[in-house]
Amino acid sequence: MSNRLEPEIIQVIEEIVARRLREVLEERAKLVTIDHFAEAMERIDKRFEESQKEMRRGFEESDKKSDRMLNILNNLQTQLGKPFEQFARNVIIRILEGEGLSKVLLKPIKLKDKIRFVFPDGTDEIEIDGLSEEPPIIIEITSILRNMDKVKTFLRKKEFIEKKFETFKL
Repeated sequence: MSNRLEPEIIQVIEEIVARRLREVLEERAKLVTIDHFAEAMERIDKRFEESQKEMRRGFEESDKKSDRMLNILNNLQTQLGKPFEQFARNVIIRILEGEGLSKVLLKPIKLKDKIRFVFPDGTDEIEIDGLSEEPPIIIEITSILRNMDKVKTFLRKKEFIEKKFETFKL
């Protein structure tokens, strides 16, 4: 009997050893996987940091290019300022002539606003792009209307002119 049990015991021992070996190898495989995962995460973190730096550089370059373009446009707008205003005044005069108002003279004018009605926190000098007393016309010429502040300023200029000149009073 002991001979017969012996191969069975050996088989059971072999199964236990094989199963335990598999368990140990699986545990080691998990440990390797965790180590690999940690290394992979470090590589991902480094790549993410590098791509963030690269994106920051790209945005900085884009900002610089945008600033250069805005400077170019502002320079063009400044250089075209007075000639553009005269051109616009001439166009408006021609339109008014087409509407039957001939010989309208729109003149640019600078006025003093001692109480700073138009620019409460700024200058006391008001520039009107085009003013005609007869018929009473006031115009503001702009190549770009960026926000409502310019419209509000024009309305304050209009109100100032209405108070200053008798011909503009209703």
